Amino acid sequence: MTLDDFWHQSRIICALLAGDKNNARFAADILKASGGEDVNFFQLVDKLLGSEAEISLDLATLDSVDLVLMDAAHEQISLAAFEQMPSSMIQAASNFRYLAADAALKTSFMMLERGLQNAAQLNKSGAPCWKPRCRPKRLWPPWMARMLWANRCPP
Repeated sequence: MTLDDFWHQSRIICALLAGDKNNARFAADILKASGGEDVNFFQLVDKLLGSEAEISLDLATLDSVDLVLMDAAHEQISLAAFEQMPSSMIQAASNFRYLAADAALKTSFMMLERGLQNAAQLNKSGAPCWKPRCRPKRLWPPWMARMLWANRCPP
């Protein structure tokens, strides 16, 4: 993506936020016709403009803008999609409303690990707690085990 494409995409997003669907559609059509190749972006914009077509996103090419658009389009953000996000965006990711359960757990853990959230806030966030006398029936990834240990339930 060139810098010029980025600004065109920003303009489309601004039109969407302003509720100007005609201008957003026109700008998206112009960008696509002029060689814009971000398939994920165009699918998400189409969905935000009311298309009911099934979307199939390429997780390998997702970027931060796509993740924000996924949330706006009420598309669930899977852990695989979430892991495409730069770690510097973790605090913003805590505001996503459509994170899959495992992605939401990973967000909570990363915020706990970076000191952006403490165990008390983690409890309020709805993250599961772990009772030391209970053993999970399956092996947890190390990051999840550390988060659950940090968020122990009272006896």
